[in-house]
Amino acid sequence: MNRFFVCFVLFCFGFGRLETADGIAGIVEDEIILKSDVLQQVFYLANSQNINIYNNEAELERLYGSVLDQMVDGLVLFNLAQQDTTIIVDEFLIEEKLQEEISRQVGLVGSVSSLEEAYGEPLSRIRAKLRKELKKTFVIEQFRGGLYPLSIPSPKDVQSFFVEFQDSLPPLPESISFSVLEWPILFDTKKEEDLIGLLNNIRDSVLSIESFAVLAETHSDDSGSKKNGGSLGYTTRGTLFSEYEEVAYNLEVGQTSKPFKSPIGYHLVFLENRLGEKIKTSHILKKISLDQKDIDNSVSSFNSFLGGLGVDKSVNTFDSLCVHHKVSLASFQGVFNRVPKTEVPEFLANVELGVDGFSNIITNKDKLYLVRFFDKQGSTSMTLENSYTNLYEMTQNKLLFDQLQELINKHASTLYIKKFY
Repeated sequence: MNRFFVCFVLFCFGFGRLETADGIAGIVEDEIILKSDVLQQVFYLANSQNINIYNNEAELERLYGSVLDQMVDGLVLFNLAQQDTTIIVDEFLIEEKLQEEISRQVGLVGSVSSLEEAYGEPLSRIRAKLRKELKKTFVIEQFRGGLYPLSIPSPKDVQSFFVEFQDSLPPLPESISFSVLEWPILFDTKKEEDLIGLLNNIRDSVLSIESFAVLAETHSDDSGSKKNGGSLGYTTRGTLFSEYEEVAYNLEVGQTSKPFKSPIGYHLVFLENRLGEKIKTSHILKKISLDQKDIDNSVSSFNSFLGGLGVDKSVNTFDSLCVHHKVSLASFQGVFNRVPKTEVPEFLANVELGVDGFSNIITNKDKLYLVRFFDKQGSTSMTLENSYTNLYEMTQNKLLFDQLQELINKHASTLYIKKFY
């Protein structure tokens, strides 16, 4: 790699953006790898691993060569996978993944025009390139998945892996086991009755003289849509809450729904238009706010429930409840074993415990929790006794990697491959 080229790359990185570097970095049959694509991967790799490549020509060259080798191996594997006639590309799945990726990238940069500017290409070409890459990824993953049943490690394989790599295995982090029981904070029924009454009055106004958009701008608690008269634009099935769609799809164009409940509050929905399976709706959202009275009443009902079952006298009863007793819309409940301390949810991180290992009742957002902590483990080295499952997975991944690398090397000898470092 010549010095002018290295300086050019560092100049581009220095401005926080990777400019297009003309030239071919590699060829695998009729597939071409551009230098700009390699450099983009180098940039991301350096950032993610905190590798300093600024004013460091040797490190940049090392990463560039490593990334190029991996990209060439990927194309060799794709070429090999294409020969597997059992792999069928699901075009509907590819289109769904493409839509998700486009939406994700647009969300990161703010708009379609900003995305086009970042790529230096129109959206149609961006979509075409992403679709091609998604197909490659899909085919390769299907091929890799077919090799997993052929990469089943024996106990002897796991033992050999452990002996070979035990000095470089990461330590097990500090961990703790805990049981969590969740309970909803319920609103005072009078609040719901008043709110439904308000929405019915608003609906009567819509059906008489006022426009839905004006009322949405005045009354809706959805700050994102109220400025647009409550409009959510065109949506397809699966985009919105199921409760919302069940009502909206059963309306006639121009019709306003009765009040109904979703996980975020109560709605009125107005169906603006319908195009096939797409609907254009506006809504008025009203949320019910919790107050201390709601919390106190819910804590009281939770304590009554726990006391009736004698939870304070039996940890087995409590753990059984955590596994089997499911409340509506439960989001975090169960028995969790050996969770790394860094992965314990923030609202449980500094909970004070009683002598029996139980917490007091914890309030978090619109839920109450009772927690029992047990089996604290300090950081320790991996062994066959305490980490056999992890070691088994590592062994299987190494067997798969070795098998793939052998297939890649064998197939590469039959292809035209050229690299330009």
